[in-house]
Amino acid sequence: MALSPRDVPYWARGVAALLLCVASWWLLRTQALRDAVGDSIALLSLGVVAAFMIRGMQLPLAIWPDGPWRTRFSTPIVIGMAVGFALVIGLASFWSSHALASNLDLGLGAAVVVGTVVWGFAAGLIQQRPYLRWYGLAIILGVLPHGVGLVFGGNDLQVGLVAVAAAAPVVTQEPAVVTGSGGVVPTFLYLVAIGATSKLVTEELAFRRLIIGRPGDAGLVLLVAAAVIAGTWQWIVSQAGVQVVGSVAQFALAAACAGGVYILAGSLLVSVVFSSAYWAALGASSASRPADIEMMPLSTTASWPVTAATLTIGIVLSVLVVRRNGILGGVLKKVADDAACD
Repeated sequence: MALSPRDVPYWARGVAALLLCVASWWLLRTQALRDAVGDSIALLSLGVVAAFMIRGMQLPLAIWPDGPWRTRFSTPIVIGMAVGFALVIGLASFWSSHALASNLDLGLGAAVVVGTVVWGFAAGLIQQRPYLRWYGLAIILGVLPHGVGLVFGGNDLQVGLVAVAAAAPVVTQEPAVVTGSGGVVPTFLYLVAIGATSKLVTEELAFRRLIIGRPGDAGLVLLVAAAVIAGTWQWIVSQAGVQVVGSVAQFALAAACAGGVYILAGSLLVSVVFSSAYWAALGASSASRPADIEMMPLSTTASWPVTAATLTIGIVLSVLVVRRNGILGGVLKKVADDAACD
């Protein structure tokens, strides 16, 4: 009798990596769809492909951790999170540049809505207190490289386009007018909220949950593979005529850091907090620039302090992953299990 697979087989992850890239490339070249949904159609395709691959093999999405579960579903917490999210979006967008809200296209808006619902169910079903320290650490690690960049990079940190650094690696082709900014904090809160919701059901579901798989089985090999696939995806998106925030190397390094956080914390919710904080800090740093700078050009190259700090964090997290799960993780056992399932 064939065994049920514990997770997505490795051959299927290879197919999924190809589909993630091809789907984004094809959708961005479908002009009618691109005009209707926006450039974030590439981002939206990540979640769709990942969800179909995982559920098609009758496996759980495992977006939230296995526990500890609440004794009963907590509706007040869900309502509180929804109200808090609405306040962050409303107040931050009111205080910050109009460029923030103007880049929230249809596709990204759909991802935000779905991600908000998933966060609500996660908070209502799972006790979040055991993960509070991980959330705090993820925010610190995400903000740290850009703090280093502001201290040592000076004016070389040209990040341009406040609007969508955290919301998506994909941004609109039309440059935003960065005026009337309310400061770093409102912009950071806005971008964290957008990123934490949209990335949960797109990037994190694809590059962490699908490619890396269950965190307890993943070693350094899967961590590096997922980072390379993420960087390749961003390069393909950039070649489709879409401006991207950060270089391919920076995106891959950030993906490696997020993967390390995911494996160590054992929760996709923690890794999405890191990802949203990392890209929100990149976007919010431009809010500290003079408000009279209009049409600021987008730089695709991070300053060397930001890159160095991100690389350092990635190396430290990789070492911790090796110490916990080894270089191969459960690769050999997983291959044997996959063969038994066939």
